Amino acid sequence: MSETISAFFAGLPDRIDPVRVADIDTSFAFDIADAGHWTVRLAGGAATVEDGLAADAQCTILAKAQHFEEILSGKRNPMTAFMTGKLKVKGDMAAAAQLKEIFGQ
Repeated sequence: MSETISAFFAGLPDRIDPVRVADIDTSFAFDIADAGHWTVRLAGGAATVEDGLAADAQCTILAKAQHFEEILSGKRNPMTAFMTGKLKVKGDMAAAAQLKEIFGQ
């Protein structure tokens, strides 16, 4: 399992700017191959992270660990990763557009 990705999800609730996510009430499942599965829920200006993929997540993000780490490090643009198939989204695309509030981009 990638320590970088695990650390990202473990520290995510402390890094979320409550002002940026104040109006977001949604959930995202992250299926990162060779790293793990997490569900991120945004509500009331706060984020919670759970291990595993929640069936009720509004959208699911799929990526290989290498590509996700490149997004986290800023080496790969998330939109470019999506357009080139390195990052896939299933479910609510409008919810996926709110991911920029998590990544700060």
